Amino acid sequence: MRLMPVSTLRTSHKVAIDIINEKYQILLASQCQFTNIIINRLQTTNIVYVYINDQYSSDITLQTYTSQMEHIITKISPINEMYNCISEDKKNLEILLTVIHTINDIIYELSLSPNCRLTYEPNKFISESTAETNLYIAITCGLFALKLGWDTSEIINLCLAALFRDIGFIAPKTNVKGAQNLKVMHPIVGAAYLEENYELPEEVLNIIKEHHESYDGAGFPLRLKGNKICKGARVLKIVELYYDLLEKLYKAPTRIATLEADIKKRESYLDPVYLELFLKNTDVLPKDMLLELSNGDICVVVKTNKDAPFVPRVRVLESKKPDNKNKIINLANPGTPKIKSIIYNI
Repeated sequence: MRLMPVSTLRTSHKVAIDIINEKYQILLASQCQFTNIIINRLQTTNIVYVYINDQYSSDITLQTYTSQMEHIITKISPINEMYNCISEDKKNLEILLTVIHTINDIIYELSLSPNCRLTYEPNKFISESTAETNLYIAITCGLFALKLGWDTSEIINLCLAALFRDIGFIAPKTNVKGAQNLKVMHPIVGAAYLEENYELPEEVLNIIKEHHESYDGAGFPLRLKGNKICKGARVLKIVELYYDLLEKLYKAPTRIATLEADIKKRESYLDPVYLELFLKNTDVLPKDMLLELSNGDICVVVKTNKDAPFVPRVRVLESKKPDNKNKIINLANPGTPKIKSIIYNI
């Protein structure tokens, strides 16, 4: 099973996971064969990514929590409603409680599969709202915190902070000094607004205030350093950076060649212990993803290397050297080809 942009679908593909629209209606059921008519119709919707199976899929049942849209769609609505209430300065404690209950449900559901790997999940829908992206970031934070052994209240607070971290950009004007420079001061502005109107736990507010701080002290707005930054903000910083880099990668697949270097450039910003644990638990290049190598070979990912997450084990599908076909190659080994690009079809 692999993620596929709707624009690259072919009639050789089958639906891997039910395709659901924003009204929670099933458009295409699992195992449905794509046809040209179906593809053309799907391309007129606001759905941009779907999961498919084809002849290169080795595990047609592999699913993650965020890949199953029935877990996601109903949870986006209250988050959007909360954002609207904040932007219109309409205090609504009831919708906040709904969001908190939503996060509670997510943590419970994640706790049922604690061994689930961390993965990047792009937005499935075209939308002006950030709710879907923020929900994926919150879920990733929650699953990582579960793996770190945090208690439930800490995980809930981290997830809430992930959802509300940037509301300083949409919250009404406050009396916070320097609030006119929102790029720098939005963490303080957002936390102040939430404290005044919603009385969220101090831990949530601290994570929001500190989520742009850097481990080396070069962040903003408080210039905190190292463990003076609360642990929730240190985790959120890693997840947010990871999502930013992977979003750019999915838009420009050849960026895979520099992904590891892009993260290494930013290592000084990040808690080194949390970063190492995060990468060990993350499928940067998930199973069944298709890759083009620097020698021209086309291959499919068969396994993540936990100690080298940017260079997985792959099976060669096409090669200029016939003897290479179907070989399993560990791209972490010295002398092996480099990854040139993610590809979607052969």
